[in-house]
Amino acid sequence: MENERRIDSLLKNCEDEDCILRHVDIRIPELEKHSTNSATLKLNESFTAYLIETRIRSSSSPLEGFEEPLSLWRRYSDFVLLRDYLVATYPWIVVPPLPEKHISQVMQRSSIDNFDADFIERRRVALELFILRLSAHNILCKDPMFKGFLIQESSWRDCIIASGYQEKQDNVMKRVSAVLRVKNPHVQLEQLKVYSGELRTHINTILQVRMKLLQRACAIHKIHSNYGRVLAEWSAIESDGILADALQSTGHHMDTFSSGVDEINDDENHVNDLFKEYSLFADSLKAVCVKHEILQYEIEQVESNIKSLQLQLDQLEGRQPPKTLSISSLRTKLLGGDSVENKQLKTNYVINEIDRMKSQLHHLSIEASEFADKALIDIDMFHKQKERDIKEMFINCAMVNIKLCKRGIQIWTNMRNSINNT
Repeated sequence: MENERRIDSLLKNCEDEDCILRHVDIRIPELEKHSTNSATLKLNESFTAYLIETRIRSSSSPLEGFEEPLSLWRRYSDFVLLRDYLVATYPWIVVPPLPEKHISQVMQRSSIDNFDADFIERRRVALELFILRLSAHNILCKDPMFKGFLIQESSWRDCIIASGYQEKQDNVMKRVSAVLRVKNPHVQLEQLKVYSGELRTHINTILQVRMKLLQRACAIHKIHSNYGRVLAEWSAIESDGILADALQSTGHHMDTFSSGVDEINDDENHVNDLFKEYSLFADSLKAVCVKHEILQYEIEQVESNIKSLQLQLDQLEGRQPPKTLSISSLRTKLLGGDSVENKQLKTNYVINEIDRMKSQLHHLSIEASEFADKALIDIDMFHKQKERDIKEMFINCAMVNIKLCKRGIQIWTNMRNSINNT
């Protein structure tokens, strides 16, 4: 039921009638722990694999490749590879985030590792949501590598590596490392960049508050186990059978109340995972804004170079004297200027460089403009989906607390009734 509601919500944001999610049921119903042998290190590497199942909803579907029910196994690193490819190929899109690989902000139980059953089950649910979000996206759902991820098991990795996405990714990383604050940022994208930081801060604050409340609620429930122990010992020393029965019954209800701590933890972690997803979504939104900032920075650098070259051209053609005293200008005054031929060669070189950079500026300006237009369209769709998702997240928060309160009332009512009936 919850999965159906989620799919309906995602389809409201999808304008394309041929998107995969409209025609194909996609599920990750199972997971398994696998091991591989490392010949070099002579060690066994363990990892979790997730079963992806796809089933066409109608035989009249226009989609190709999904005619028969399919199932294949993917490990977490495959999901990472897919997302890296999509981020590099579609830099203007707010690509959905992946769930965390390692455990964080989890209520401490006895011993937890990355193969903890509860954790990997939560990650299975989050990975399924990741695939559903991609399947409902107007552009990403049509990408051949994403389609191959769902139906092509053997050679998919080779195909995605051969696409050359890593070179695009490396180029972006190099450009990011050189970025300074731009002088004329895109107003809307700059505002969205600020918003992404504030969104992440607010969501992380909510997560911190929720974790504190969860710790206190779990502590309170665990403390009630002392009631059960003490009342059981007390009932053993009472000669009056009625009182002994009442004490023992009361202790039993306190043990029931105390044992609910794991259920509370599971419910709260499910809601917290939804909040964490949007904390990571804020990073994806910021990344899109930063990529446009990179383009704007390059535009400003080219504009600065053109101004510098134009100044050189004016000096070579005698329209403007040198502004600074350099070794070159001092040598010119003492020994005379360049020959006419050399001066003409320099002039021609500078003119060619100006023309080349103006052409580069033109292409960069078009690229930045198109990037901004496409990014704003995608971000608008992101905001619409975000509004629906966050409303649902807070409704889930309310439902979890209502469930907790109802459970407590029911146990205390049962305890009162059992005492009255003895």
